[in-house]
Amino acid sequence: MLAVRKTLGILVSLVALVGVVAAAVLATRRLDLRPRTDDAYLQADLVHLAPDVSGRIVEVDVRDNQAVRRGDVLFRIDPEPYRMRVDQARAAVQGLQAKLPLVADQVASQTSKADAAARGIVSAEAQRALAASTLGRTEPLLGPGFVTAQQVDQLRTAQRTAQIALQQARLQADEARQAITDTKPTEAELEGARATLASRNAT
Repeated sequence: MLAVRKTLGILVSLVALVGVVAAAVLATRRLDLRPRTDDAYLQADLVHLAPDVSGRIVEVDVRDNQAVRRGDVLFRIDPEPYRMRVDQARAAVQGLQAKLPLVADQVASQTSKADAAARGIVSAEAQRALAASTLGRTEPLLGPGFVTAQQVDQLRTAQRTAQIALQQARLQADEARQAITDTKPTEAELEGARATLASRNAT
């Protein structure tokens, strides 16, 4: 009987030990699958990525957990918006290149008009000087009766008309000079458009 009890005690102890080991294995396995803790932290290797340009990603060239090296293509950004911007910048450059000769022609025309207006001043000054000289020579002849009062009045009117014509010629010349534009704003616009095109081609 003592041997049976001893065997039974060993058997119960072995079953209890196997139960404790099985419970420990199950608990460890469960903690591996669903870890829990009150005070812990997770450490992982992180790499922050940022593209040089913004846009919609249209293709991803890597899989999860794939090893990559410097220079590998990870994803592709939709190039269409950038192509459109480059095309717009190219069109702006071409438009300004076409506009520049027209502006230069306009400046040449305006300069020619200003030169003509300046010559108009010279002509008006000559007319006024002639009218003043004729009046100056004729007025002394009115007293002795060599000319009539009507002739002198006509010469005075001609002098006033010549003076008004001179003032108008000066005004027109000033307006013509002020109307002369410059090609520099268009040239600056063109340089800006070229710089924009170069920067958009770079991206």
